[in-house]
Amino acid sequence: MGAQQSNLGDNFVATGDDGDDAPYFSMGNNTLKIAMDMHRDIRFNLCKSVRSDASYQPHSWMYFEGKTGHRRYDTDVNTMPFRQESFFSWLFGAKEPGLAGIISCDTGYSILFIPKPKPDSEVWSGPAKDPNWYKKHYLVDNCKYVEDLTTTLEERNVKLIYLMEGKNRFSGVTAPAPSFPGMEKFTVNKTTLYPIAVAGRVRKTDKELAVIRYVTQVSSEAHKKVMLAAKPGMMEYQASSIFQYYCYCYGGCREVGYIPICPGGDRCKILHYGGQGAPNDKKITDGSLCLFDMGAEYHCYLTDITTTFPVIKLSNIVNIQ
Repeated sequence: MGAQQSNLGDNFVATGDDGDDAPYFSMGNNTLKIAMDMHRDIRFNLCKSVRSDASYQPHSWMYFEGKTGHRRYDTDVNTMPFRQESFFSWLFGAKEPGLAGIISCDTGYSILFIPKPKPDSEVWSGPAKDPNWYKKHYLVDNCKYVEDLTTTLEERNVKLIYLMEGKNRFSGVTAPAPSFPGMEKFTVNKTTLYPIAVAGRVRKTDKELAVIRYVTQVSSEAHKKVMLAAKPGMMEYQASSIFQYYCYCYGGCREVGYIPICPGGDRCKILHYGGQGAPNDKKITDGSLCLFDMGAEYHCYLTDITTTFPVIKLSNIVNIQ
């Protein structure tokens, strides 16, 4: 515990700038290597889509904000491993909190902005990474400190800034447009970018599909381990822990895509069982049917797999035969 936490940015490898030596993310030990040019391609695709919109004008840029860290109420304790904001991860692949980024709609030129390290940051999070580290590992064209954002936009004669603001049609939650000091100096557009970016995330590239196939394979194997281990008398959360252990230990999947849903018996009728109100805390009884809905997450890409199977004592299976 402590004021800050280390992050998965340390799992990026930068051995060159192009070809097979391009920077990539991996959790090591035969886990999937994800080349950072996947995110560069995504940025180019998004720029192309924005340029086709009627609102587009030359010298337009897009502004994105990453997520900040979690805190447990008023304490200095991190409540969970940091997870990057989804759109920001999609575009940059960056793992650290407190980042921002701009992308030129004209050329796809990208600049990442990082917070200046605090004096005690190395005590909590290890050696601070400078802008050159971020530029090389995340394959962006430039990297500066967040304090330089407004000056950078002014130097580039930005005519229009696209901001992300829109309602998620599944949750009904509206993502408010980000802001930064000095934004009032620029013309902003808050209506165009969100639907274009959402549509872009729906259409996966071949490299993104490879990531989803990997996390699906890991999750499938984890489900098999759970089914083999399940037995009468086991607690539902024990089944969940087996899944999470396998995904992290053997697949490098530090996170799951959602709270595991592990009901047995008549609890299977509760669609989102396993949350705060029903935290997988019941015992699996002999002869009950289990409906386990679990999926791992890797590099902010996840899968969703549901299995249904009976849990019966071996002796009872013999008697049935």
